[in-house]
Amino acid sequence: MKARTLASAASRGPAPRGDVRRPALFGMTTVALRLVVLRCADLARAASFYRALGFDLVEEQHGAGPRHFSCTLGDVILELYPQGEGAASAGLRLGLRVSDVAAVVASIRAAGVGAVLRAVDDPPGALVRDPDGHRLELEQAAAR
Repeated sequence: MKARTLASAASRGPAPRGDVRRPALFGMTTVALRLVVLRCADLARAASFYRALGFDLVEEQHGAGPRHFSCTLGDVILELYPQGEGAASAGLRLGLRVSDVAAVVASIRAAGVGAVLRAVDDPPGALVRDPDGHRLELEQAAAR
């Protein structure tokens, strides 16, 4: 069987956005995002921000590990951990699809945590920053 090269895969053009069925290159397997951990200087403040976004956070603690918050977004688990002595995650930028961008922006403003950096109406979208500097792009989900 002839080995697939990067050039032959590229000749077919880019895969449609969001398509996780891309062909394996050089014997690699398909990859799917499963876990995102954000390090937070003030865990309670971060939890308030993400609850204002609509996240259904659950407080957890595994054995003697640190108290943290967790929620499931589709197939991905998002966890908020205390900053502690671990590396900061402030450079991270996430993209989220929400049902109503304007309502989420209003909720963030009402909660008084984080910041709305930019909000646009057409198409509905926003760029927000959590209390720890993580930036989140909000995109409005298509009406069903």
